[in-house]
Amino acid sequence: MYNPFKDHAPYKDPWPEPDLEPGQTHGALYYMHALGVGVANFNSAETMFKHVVGRVAGVPSKMIGALLTEAGSRTLSDALRACAYAKSSDNGYTETCKFVATLFDHNRENRNFIVHNMQPLNNLSVALPNEPIGARARHEKAKSKHRVRLYPISLDLLRQQADNFFDMRTYFMCVQGPLASYFDGGREKLPPRPPLPDKLLSSLLPYRSTDPEERTQEDQ
Repeated sequence: MYNPFKDHAPYKDPWPEPDLEPGQTHGALYYMHALGVGVANFNSAETMFKHVVGRVAGVPSKMIGALLTEAGSRTLSDALRACAYAKSSDNGYTETCKFVATLFDHNRENRNFIVHNMQPLNNLSVALPNEPIGARARHEKAKSKHRVRLYPISLDLLRQQADNFFDMRTYFMCVQGPLASYFDGGREKLPPRPPLPDKLLSSLLPYRSTDPEERTQEDQ
């Protein structure tokens, strides 16, 4: 678990684990629980990201909510990168701002991929008979409704994304102070960075695709 603190760790509730018999899989409620935790964790991280952007830009803390609540996610990422280049001559702090924006972008794309494409499966063997899953993601390629990819979504993957969002929020809480201090003339130590997650859309291999030229798990 990502932990930037020296003397304690951020509290994170353990994932519930039922007593499964051999051959049993987690029921749909566990998938829905992981999805809900992930959405809540991301929403909290997104709010903290707006505070990072606002503080780097020099917006008074009491005005950040009023000014940035309706700002789009991509606009905020671009704004943070622009502020870093405009205000910093220190490559370390500029690179940190760029990392913060990239970390948010990767997690945002993964959150959107899961939330907008996930479908629960009642028949756990419908996707991969040798590797039962409880959910899948149905993704249509841009500008082509006739090219559909189906991705397996495991419970471990959902929980890992939720944990990634939690760690991102923790990092944003820790990094906003040093960044704001630097741009105000201070030199607080930057916290360690969490791992940058892969983008699910480019790292997952679909198990089925209507594109005959695309490699899938069925081909292996």
